[in-house]
Amino acid sequence: MDSWSFPTLYSLFVRIQVHQDRFVQFTSAASKITAAFHEHATGGAWAAYSTVAGPGLYVYTLMPLRDLRQLDEMPPLETIMTDVYGPSGLDELRLFRESVVAMEGSVLTGVGTDLPAIVTGPRPPQYFYYASIEVRETLTAAFFTATRRLTSARKEPSIFAYRTFAGRSRVHFFAAGDSIADLGHITNGNGSVPELETQFQDSIASMESSILRYMGHGNG
Repeated sequence: MDSWSFPTLYSLFVRIQVHQDRFVQFTSAASKITAAFHEHATGGAWAAYSTVAGPGLYVYTLMPLRDLRQLDEMPPLETIMTDVYGPSGLDELRLFRESVVAMEGSVLTGVGTDLPAIVTGPRPPQYFYYASIEVRETLTAAFFTATRRLTSARKEPSIFAYRTFAGRSRVHFFAAGDSIADLGHITNGNGSVPELETQFQDSIASMESSILRYMGHGNG
């Protein structure tokens, strides 16, 4: 992957909650896993982010997928680690898992917002504003209508969204920036349409938001 573009048709999205007192152990083991993905013949593109502000210490990985066949071609993590490191790879994997409180994976599909795809060059954005949204079941159509019209009204085209294809049903909303200050346009009202804002808010059952900072990536 020569440049990063969001959203892709599909994406594998993993949220990892890390033990507060084992973050150093986590990053050390995760770096070994990262290197294994880089070396392994089946490795694909991925990006990792960690929480700057939000509910809990989480690490998120986002793996763009050209199509779902890439998931069929992806071997288990145990296979990747032992192929690259031999038996000691399972020790590194054990250290990784010991440092994790919980891990949740979903396959996502892009949500059209009438905006051009975000192309960021050879590396993904430095920061994301990220919102995980549960939509009221009876207002799903209203939510997506309002989302498309609101994002199209924004002056900054750095907003994109995914919805769950497989996993816990959520809408995953992202805004990209090179700094935390760049994310301010999400709430500063640029291009806001009051009636659409109300329709958008009324269709949300719950929302959890965070600021995420870039940790690392691979271009596959």
